[in-house]
Order: sequence, then structure tokens, then C-alpha cells
Amino acid sequence: MACTSVTQLIYMSEVGGLLLGSKIPVTLLDLFVIFLERTLITLPIIVLAAHIIF
Repeated sequence: MACTSVTQLIYMSEVGGLLLGSKIPVTLLDLFVIFLERTLITLPIIVLAAHIIF
């Protein structure tokens, strides 16, 4: 859970701010969808890595 929280925190603080500040037409709904997609992608990767390490 901590790894997922850290990856989402990094996304929202760095990449989300960059996307909103750029000239790319991105709405808050788009950012929320990307946030959910990143969660669905990173969660299985983190679980797999945790099973391999521990």
C-alpha cells in the first residue's frame, strides 16, 4: 500500500502539475482517469515485486 501511495503522490505532485501547466488540453477529469489507470497498472507490478522480494 505504501508503494502505491508513493507512486500516486509523485504523479499528482509532479506530472499532474506539469500537464496542467503545459499547452496540452487536459481537464481534471482526464487527470483523474490517468490517475486511476496508473493505479491499475502499478498495483499488480508492486504486488509481484513484493512477492518476489518477501
